Amino acid sequence: PLWSDAARLGLADPGLREAATACFTAALAALPRLGATPEVSDAVAGYLDRYVLRGRCPADDLLAGARAADPRAHARKDIRS
Repeated sequence: PLWSDAARLGLADPGLREAATACFTAALAALPRLGATPEVSDAVAGYLDRYVLRGRCPADDLLAGARAADPRAHARKDIRS
C-alpha cells in the first residue's frame, strides 16, 4: 500500500516525490500573498531545492555523516530508488 511505501521510502518514492514537489511549489508561490517574509520564502525554496527535488530529507544528511565515519553504518540495501 501507498502508506507503507511512504513510511519506508519517503521521498525516494517517485510518486511521493512528485506530490511533495507540487505541494512545495504551490506553497512557495502562495507565500508572498500570505505576507511571508523573504527569509521564510528563501527557507522554503532552499528546502525544496536541497531535499524535496532530490528525494531527500534532513535525516539523510545525518546518515551521510554516519556513513562517512563508518561506511557500514545505516546501509540502505532495502531502499529502492
